Amino acid sequence: MKTIQEVVESTIRKTPFIEEALNEKLINVSSLARVILPEVSATLKKDVKVGAVMMAINRLSPASELRIRRNIKKLALDLGDVIVRSDLCDFTFKNTLLY
Repeated sequence: MKTIQEVVESTIRKTPFIEEALNEKLINVSSLARVILPEVSATLKKDVKVGAVMMAINRLSPASELRIRRNIKKLALDLGDVIVRSDLCDFTFKNTLLY
């Protein structure tokens, strides 16, 4: 049987933007709890209180910040060469012989 903590953690891990905003203390925990409450209740198939979801959010480990940064660094290293150019035009001419 899953716990509220596990369901809240997996729900938040689905959206890395919310996870990052939580680490930066940009999201109101109470509002986030009310938003994810229906999903948590549906997953657990029982009635869950907002306070329980808030406590689960507050208990999330700060180690997730390191995981986010490691994933971003890995993505940047796997990209390879990136060339950015602007104000370019592409012209194509038919190859013909003039006599």
